[in-house]
Amino acid sequence: MLHQTYLLESDAGAVLRLRPLPQKTWQPALVVPRALCVFESVPCRGLAWYERARFARLQAQRLAPFSNTGFNACVRGKTLMLWLWDQAEIQNATLEAKLDGQRTRLWAEPLLRAAPLGLGERRLVCSAGIDVQTLAGAAITASHWLAGSNEASQAPAMRRWPWAWELANQRLSPGGETASKRTWSWPSAWRMASASALVASASYAGFWGAQLLGARTQLTAYQAEAENSTRRLGDLASLRLQSSDSAGWVQRYEQFSAGIQWPALLAALAPALEKYGVVMKEMEVREDEVKFTVASAGSDIDMPALLRALVATKGISNVQLRTTLDFSQATFSLRATGYLRAAGVRLSEGTP
Repeated sequence: MLHQTYLLESDAGAVLRLRPLPQKTWQPALVVPRALCVFESVPCRGLAWYERARFARLQAQRLAPFSNTGFNACVRGKTLMLWLWDQAEIQNATLEAKLDGQRTRLWAEPLLRAAPLGLGERRLVCSAGIDVQTLAGAAITASHWLAGSNEASQAPAMRRWPWAWELANQRLSPGGETASKRTWSWPSAWRMASASALVASASYAGFWGAQLLGARTQLTAYQAEAENSTRRLGDLASLRLQSSDSAGWVQRYEQFSAGIQWPALLAALAPALEKYGVVMKEMEVREDEVKFTVASAGSDIDMPALLRALVATKGISNVQLRTTLDFSQATFSLRATGYLRAAGVRLSEGTP
């Protein structure tokens, strides 16, 4: 069954409304106009294909300009392209239309226009203006929006599908399709018939099946408990080893870097690192600029919350997230101006 595709556009009073488009797709779709999008591009040379989706989500969280940000993401020519919008504004504009939010797919308008080809600058005609794009390596590296151009009235029909594989799979509202909205079909009928046959067979051999299931369940529970205990012991030993290595590393670093009050700086950073379950892995110092790498002790790192905690730490400034490829490791940089020793007590070279 084909579904309607809609475009969000504003009327004379700047009120957003839905306009149905001629093309139909396999699932309900809503096109977010370029006028409501913020474009960002991030180089991603060397990124494996299976890392692209997580990398796109991480960059969208880092660059999000709204408290509730929706986005589309594509990789082309070693460049990650992001279109970000205010998800709350889109949802409020579609309340009266009563769209199926859990099934309606969101597309940024440039993805359904002409694909980027060649190099240099091009003017992409959109529904309410001109998207002035800079192209390189078959990808969009920069985009500037010009609203209200006369050329916008001559915008050609949009494509049915985007010109690149989209990574975000953004929906109008979060969550999957609910059971109450599933429709009857022959595959679902066959699944129900198979389930009924399975229940009948289980009832026929109920007693012995229950005995075997109980024994297997108990065995599985014992195996899981043993694996959890082994994993916890391994994590504990790893943390102890890291703690011992870190203590020796700090002592050696203090000997070669007398300009920064290391005990005070590490004590100031410790609450933020401990709160979000990370340990310091590497550190590099140049005058008052400190660059360090943290690694998760088990679960994924909450990057935005950790960054906010570091920014709120007294005595440091210019905190930045430098590089990260996944949620288990990240590199930060900061200036520790509040922990520099006074010039009169700075240790000279060779002083014990």
